[in-house]
Amino acid sequence: MALLVQLVCLGILVAYFFHEGYLAIADPTEPPKRKSVLLGFVAIIASIIAAIVARWLFKKFLKFGPLVIGMFFGYLVAIYLIIFLNGMADSFAAQEKGPGANGAEEWIGESGQMLYTFFGIVLGGYVGWNYALIFILAVQTFVSSYLIVRGLSLWINYGYPNEAVLI
Repeated sequence: MALLVQLVCLGILVAYFFHEGYLAIADPTEPPKRKSVLLGFVAIIASIIAAIVARWLFKKFLKFGPLVIGMFFGYLVAIYLIIFLNGMADSFAAQEKGPGANGAEEWIGESGQMLYTFFGIVLGGYVGWNYALIFILAVQTFVSSYLIVRGLSLWINYGYPNEAVLI
């Protein structure tokens, strides 16, 4: 569980720094004038230090881990809900305008998306903090069951496609 908390924290910070342009050196689509090795180095070091601190905080305070993981999953659920609802709006708009038309309408605008993600993060953190033991057991159960099924599918191939084939 401590490793999972550390990886979630590291992933969140690397994604944030990549979004803000600190890791432009790793993005081939960025113009050369935005690429800075120093900013990339600082972003990676800051992410690693924060991940180590998150692991220490989890070992010191057991509820910290479910809080971080709950916030992360709350964010993901909110994002997928926004994508689903806006996709539905786009498909209904395309039906009204006729075949081949681009709907481009959204049920949830930009400020609504920020509110949805904020409340998703808060709700996920609330669930992770208040139901920490159940949350830890559920995460461990899902991770363990995935590893068992994935290991068996590699060892005894019953037709499960490999990740390379899926990609």
